[in-house]
Amino acid sequence: MSSSNKPQKENETGMINAFFQQNNITFPLWAASHLTNYNPRDLAANVIADDVEMLWGEIYNWVFEFLDPIIDQANVVSSILGDIRNNETIAKHFYQVLSENRDFISAIKYPETEFAVLETILMRFLVRRIFEGGMLDKNKQPYRLLQALETSVSNNQKEAYHDLTVQLWRHTTYRALLNMPDFSSIWKQYTDETMTYLRQLLECFRAAPHFESSLNKFEATILAQACKIHRDMVMSMDKYSFHIETYDQPKDRRARVDSLLSSLDNDLQIKDHTGPDRYLNVLQYMKSVKIRDIDRTELYEKLDPLCNVKPRLRFRTLGQRQDRNHFKFGPEKNITATSTLVVYGDDAKKRKVLKTGSSLFSRICKAAAR
Repeated sequence: MSSSNKPQKENETGMINAFFQQNNITFPLWAASHLTNYNPRDLAANVIADDVEMLWGEIYNWVFEFLDPIIDQANVVSSILGDIRNNETIAKHFYQVLSENRDFISAIKYPETEFAVLETILMRFLVRRIFEGGMLDKNKQPYRLLQALETSVSNNQKEAYHDLTVQLWRHTTYRALLNMPDFSSIWKQYTDETMTYLRQLLECFRAAPHFESSLNKFEATILAQACKIHRDMVMSMDKYSFHIETYDQPKDRRARVDSLLSSLDNDLQIKDHTGPDRYLNVLQYMKSVKIRDIDRTELYEKLDPLCNVKPRLRFRTLGQRQDRNHFKFGPEKNITATSTLVVYGDDAKKRKVLKTGSSLFSRICKAAAR
């Protein structure tokens, strides 16, 4: 965007936000992002996969630097391993986080190289703790997320990110985050918990010099980067990319945006106040306000400078699917990495979307890879 257009864009965004505030209109976070930014930045799969790989490297570097002073001190290494085995508090957290890695647990009991075990303890523990928030399903069962991250360097990064995104997508915490503007407070609490567990584990590593400064470095670099990656993941799920092509309209910007906005809430059942069993387009989905009290004409006029379209007003009756056929997904060649798809709703509704042909995520990842 040129510098001359930027003030105008900021002014338009401020005008819309002010209009929303004055009329006590609140949108879900994903809807608000579309209303104030038609074409949000696309966080492609490989971008975040590269960030994850970089984070992995940062963790490894920190662990190596932390353990380097004791690498040749066999008695210190043995003592630390003994403390880890014998400390109930540490063992409880450690074994809980690493319960899937039975081979690794065996290695702790019967190590081939004690220093390698120490290194792995820290590596595995830190990665598990950092990504644990997106790893547990509703039954508190861990996903195979770490495996996907481990293979992302040597295997297909797109595939790993696809697995990662779908797993995070199902997690209740992240579903809540999509509608929660104060994301930083969540991460502050999570960071504090991670540091508590880490401090308990590192009590066994007091022999290493610069203990506190190393811990501070970990908090300042690794956790900060992990928070950024998670934030980007949430935002990329909020603004995922792909055009919904229509078969009966010209392929121009207005038609695409109109089609997109009219199609986002196919499965989102929000009752219209004007009649029974009627459902509203995303632009009419306004929380904490009665739809009939909104001057839609004025709202569209406020939206128009940003979207450059006046979206059609569409109602759907429960059970009718004719309109869905009106917005069929185009063939795979029409899916691009610069378009936009918003995902929403509970797992059942998401599954409906994912059953459209082959996995939409797979198609998106293939398109992004081109």
